[in-house]
Amino acid sequence: MLTIKPAWSLYLNSLVFDIEPEKQFISIPVFNDTSRTNLYSVSAYRIDKPGNGNENRIQVDEMEVIWSPLSLTNTPGGVDSFKVFYRGPKDNNERYYRIVFKESAMMLIPFRKNEKATEIVPIVTMSAILVVRPGETHIRYSLDADKGSLKNTGNTFFRVIIQQGCNGDDESSTQFHMLPGETYQSESVRAENKIFIVALGKYFAVENGCTKASTTK
Repeated sequence: MLTIKPAWSLYLNSLVFDIEPEKQFISIPVFNDTSRTNLYSVSAYRIDKPGNGNENRIQVDEMEVIWSPLSLTNTPGGVDSFKVFYRGPKDNNERYYRIVFKESAMMLIPFRKNEKATEIVPIVTMSAILVVRPGETHIRYSLDADKGSLKNTGNTFFRVIIQQGCNGDDESSTQFHMLPGETYQSESVRAENKIFIVALGKYFAVENGCTKASTTK
C-alpha cells in the first residue's frame, strides 16, 4: 500500500485542556511535525458543551479567552507554546470553549509582473476543548452497580478509567470524559472492574467490588 505523508501536520499533545480555579492561564504546546517552517494562529469561541456535532455556539465577550502570542512560527520538528488566558466571570459554573489552531506554510512567493496566477497555500486546522473549572470545584459521583450506571453529580467534568477486572491496567482500559449531570450506563460498570475518576491531576478510586476486595486482603 502506498502512503503519502502530508507536507503540513499540526500536532497537539491533548484535545482537552482545563484551567483550574487558582490559575490565570495555561500553556498549550504546538508541535511542527513537518519538514517546513510553519505559521500558527489561534481562535476561540464559547460553546454550551462539547459534543459530536451537536455543539451550540454562545455569543459572549470576545475578550473572555485571549492568547499570547497572536501567532508564532515553528521550525521543522520544533515546538512552541501559546499561553491561553481566561478573563471571563468567576463563579461556580463550568464553561467550555472550542480552541481552533491553524497551521500554514511559510512560503516565499516570487513577484510576477503582469502575470495572472493563483498561489494556493494549504491550511491545516485542528481544534481542542478548553474547560474553565468552577471557582469552587466539587468532584462527586454516584454509582449504581446493580444497574451498571455511573453519574457525574458534581459541578465539573472528569475522566473515567474502567480497567478490565480488579487487576487491570490503563493500557487495556476504557477511558472517556463525563460532564456534570451526565450518566454512563454499561455492563462494564456492573461487572467487577476497577474504576477510577481522574480530575485536577488526581486519581480517585470508585468504591465497588474491586476496592472492597483489595481492602480485605
